[in-house]
Amino acid sequence: MLDSQVDSPLSDFSSVDLVERHPAKVEPASFAAGMPELMTQRAERFARRRHCLYEFQAQLSEQLQRARSEQNAVIRRLGIVIGAHHCLLELGEAGEVVPSQDITPVPWTHSWFLGLTNLRGHLIGVVDIAAWLGLPPTLIDRDCRVVVLAPALGMQCGLLVSKVTGLRDLRSLQSVSEQSPPELLNAWSSGTFVDESGRHWTGLALTRLMREPRFVQTAQSGAHLSAAAERPPPLDNSLQSD
Repeated sequence: MLDSQVDSPLSDFSSVDLVERHPAKVEPASFAAGMPELMTQRAERFARRRHCLYEFQAQLSEQLQRARSEQNAVIRRLGIVIGAHHCLLELGEAGEVVPSQDITPVPWTHSWFLGLTNLRGHLIGVVDIAAWLGLPPTLIDRDCRVVVLAPALGMQCGLLVSKVTGLRDLRSLQSVSEQSPPELLNAWSSGTFVDESGRHWTGLALTRLMREPRFVQTAQSGAHLSAAAERPPPLDNSLQSD
């Protein structure tokens, strides 16, 4: 699976780990003497990790493009993780997957609306979907991603998720229609499935999410009044004599 490339250890730089985790155990003299080598190893470690993340990103994008063009695209889904919930998105509703970086906050918006990010010249609003659902906010780390909604949905928006697990074939999953999805996902669920390991997956219909009024209203209540109160007074008023 693609995500195994990200989760697996990239290297075993024991000396670097010793310095990072237990700096008091390293003698000052030996540390200074070995500093150039340690820094080189650390740089190599981060470079290899970055390369693995780039490969994962590139391969996932290629798979998404290929899956959409295949005749069996209707039976393939994009696997994501929202908090502790494993979910499946239809390929026609998920535009692309991008890293969670360079998000600019927007004042007077809800905490679950993280802000705007630039995607090749287009501003995309980023929603922490876990926080929107009332779950703890998503921890932004090397595993989380932003799933951009497909242009056909008519909204310049991306969902921050804890992890993207890759593509899943519905033929490898068993539908369990008798089992209800988690209550917080029920309003936009498109089915419940279980894989060979016993893990449950909830299919999500993003078109239903787009119809949620609370999802569209990113501004806080009374935000326009608060913003107006912070504006400086007009110039003619500020120059009046006492």
